[in-house]
Amino acid sequence: MLLLAFLAECPQASAQTVFSFNKQIITTNEWRTAAGFHRDRMVATNADTAFTLYRTIWQRTNEQMLVCLQYPGIEMFGTPYDVTVYDSKLKVVRKGEITAYQDDTPYCLAEVKSDAANLPEAMRGQWLFAVAFRKNRFQEAMRLHEQKTNTVESIRAQISSLPSEFYFELVSWDDAHVKLKYGTGNLKHASVSEVRWIENGSNILAQAEQSSQSPLTYIIPKKLLSSEHLLFSPPVFQKIENLSPP
Repeated sequence: MLLLAFLAECPQASAQTVFSFNKQIITTNEWRTAAGFHRDRMVATNADTAFTLYRTIWQRTNEQMLVCLQYPGIEMFGTPYDVTVYDSKLKVVRKGEITAYQDDTPYCLAEVKSDAANLPEAMRGQWLFAVAFRKNRFQEAMRLHEQKTNTVESIRAQISSLPSEFYFELVSWDDAHVKLKYGTGNLKHASVSEVRWIENGSNILAQAEQSSQSPLTYIIPKKLLSSEHLLFSPPVFQKIENLSPP
């Protein structure tokens, strides 16, 4: 279950208001728009939660809503996240779930229109709420680790040389009449697609490069990341370092 969240802009409470949910304490100081281009731009750094809480503000036509994602603590295939949308009165507007490829993390929000054949027919050509996940290169790192000639340092160098990419997946809403298949790849085979930015912060899509191989995968220019000193994903290397030698 996701934890209670709050919009920083909400006029009904002060910045010091504290809410308790499932014995976890969260202050309203945390609830704000994600910023920057780095891997952890959506992380609620001060949230007192068992698993990392990701959040940002969804800018709708006449209102703002807070979107929160959190790993539920159990998985089958890929890495799942619970999704909860809150309005400015702390009311839960919608709940759902989404799955990323292994160990990839929430990065930004957008709406996607796609003709992907594996989408339910009722969803094709419609604007759909989507979450972008940052590729943390877990599978690539594992394959390199299996090669006995590689060291942690050489794996780090090879992974860091790969493009910094993010890709979109769709949320499967609890109240939706039409359900997506479980797991990743609902947009994988899209030949035609449109994407529009819905966060109320700086538009990352306008500065990222769209992949020529997949219309719903974007590459972040290294020059944008180098200014924030985050060219690779530390958790991937922490896992490698904790493994026994190949």
